[in-house]
Amino acid sequence: MADATTGKDTYSRLRQYLDELPAGYPETPTGVEIRLLERIFTPEEAELFMHCKLVAEPPAVIAKRAGMPEEEVAGMLARMASKGHLFPVDGGDRTMYMALPWMPGLVETQVKIMDEDFARMFEEHSEYFFPSWTALDTQMFRVVPVGSAVEAAPAVETYDRIRDLVKKQTQISVMSCLCRTTQDNLGGGCDAPRDSCFVFGPYSKHFVENGDGR
Repeated sequence: MADATTGKDTYSRLRQYLDELPAGYPETPTGVEIRLLERIFTPEEAELFMHCKLVAEPPAVIAKRAGMPEEEVAGMLARMASKGHLFPVDGGDRTMYMALPWMPGLVETQVKIMDEDFARMFEEHSEYFFPSWTALDTQMFRVVPVGSAVEAAPAVETYDRIRDLVKKQTQISVMSCLCRTTQDNLGGGCDAPRDSCFVFGPYSKHFVENGDGR
């Protein structure tokens, strides 16, 4: 019983930690947010995740913060990155790791473990997540002021402009759509393509190497 209680406390603290990241991760009356985390993380992984930051750090720094041997932590971090828990950053002679918020970030890399049970939990939690997400004081998607007066001229980007933005990228990958995959598992799929989420830059390289994209 003590171990089970400790495990639940770990996931509750992880829930709170994720909720403090930019996207948030709200608590629900049903506890579905805890069940989702139990599907994604082992208790040991959950504990180590809470010692990772939104900036890339080498294993030695994370190990010191966690009070664990560096070699053990380095192995765990590499395994967690392969499961989509963390984002690895090339630090030249070493790999560094950074935490990912719930969305966009952590949950998109869980498509590979998606089944009906996971899909139902994700959809249930989304009913609480998206309202809290759009109510954040600091919005994930927002207009950034440039510090000077500008003439308001709303416009939709032209096809050519978007094409130019994409052509500047040297690394591009495509991933399966989280939302459409969820609906496939709930019996409500559509005829739209599944590989429709594009990723650019270093994230693209990692997702391909990890088997999350191509």
